[in-house]
Amino acid sequence: IGRLTLEESFSSRGTLNRALVTKLNRICRDWGVEITRIEIQHLEPSPEILRSMELQMSAERKKRAAILQSEGEKMKLINEAEGRAGALLADAEARRQSIVLASKAEAERQEIEAEGIKLAIEKVAKAISLNGQINQNDVK
Repeated sequence: IGRLTLEESFSSRGTLNRALVTKLNRICRDWGVEITRIEIQHLEPSPEILRSMELQMSAERKKRAAILQSEGEKMKLINEAEGRAGALLADAEARRQSIVLASKAEAERQEIEAEGIKLAIEKVAKAISLNGQINQNDVK
């Protein structure tokens, strides 16, 4: 038992029982005694081992807490990065739509202006073709 770790001694009682039967039978056979069965019912660790177990459990809890905290921090950073990326995409899309609308408005303004110039030229051309001179009333 002294060669095993505490965890091994608790988890492998069957192995310990068989090993003890074998070792005790080597000694007892010379006296005519054979041991057929041994059962370890209770192992009581020393106070030092108990303290060691408590320290190990405490370290394990701290380790798990640190892992959970780091995973939470990782998720937080991922969420923040995704949020920033989404905001940048939304901003870029809004700027794109603004440029498209401004371009359409400018094109429409140019069409209206061109139509006005066309109508003015047509009036001037009509006035010239009628008399060969410009009639001030026709141009207005």
